Amino acid sequence: MTQFYFVSFKGMDRTTITVIDLDHCVSYERDEFSPVNDQNFSDHLDAIEHAKALACKYNLNYAPFVSRYRSELNETNLLTLD
Repeated sequence: MTQFYFVSFKGMDRTTITVIDLDHCVSYERDEFSPVNDQNFSDHLDAIEHAKALACKYNLNYAPFVSRYRSELNETNLLTLD
């Protein structure tokens, strides 16, 4: 399975965005979310970076990425060096 990633509003909340991952075989499910734009990413880190930039630019909240398919990609598992 290969996934793609996109930035979406979190549920009905238009003040919070997050990254969603979907497998290509269920790409039709993208319509069940509220994507902020038509852009898809092949890498979750690129999608996360884009989502954080949008949140900053438009003064939105950002909810950390939680993968539906691969828990090791969850943003809570990512190491950050500050």
